[in-house]
Amino acid sequence: MNADQIPTLPALRTLGNLADVRPTIITDTREQTPLLFTNLGTVLGTLTSGDYAPRGLEHIAAIERKSAADLVSSVTHDRDRFERELHRLRGMHFSRVIVTASREVIAAGA
Repeated sequence: MNADQIPTLPALRTLGNLADVRPTIITDTREQTPLLFTNLGTVLGTLTSGDYAPRGLEHIAAIERKSAADLVSSVTHDRDRFERELHRLRGMHFSRVIVTASREVIAAGA
């Protein structure tokens, strides 16, 4: 089957010109060790919530990233700051906190 024979998905057809737009991730300028997104475009920007957000959706979607050491610090010494971060994320339609460490490292207390 060649490209002309592949049916267009109805959901993509409804997007019109946006069907060909490549998603771009905004990385917060304060992120110290940014993740590398090999299949997505990235730009630096200042986000009000989280460390990463899809461009154009940053007012409704955010991802907060924590290393193992940052997670431990966030639930102990810097708990007040972390709770404020979580409060801001609660205002989003989509929000996640991701921890970039193995379960073993987290269980060991980083």
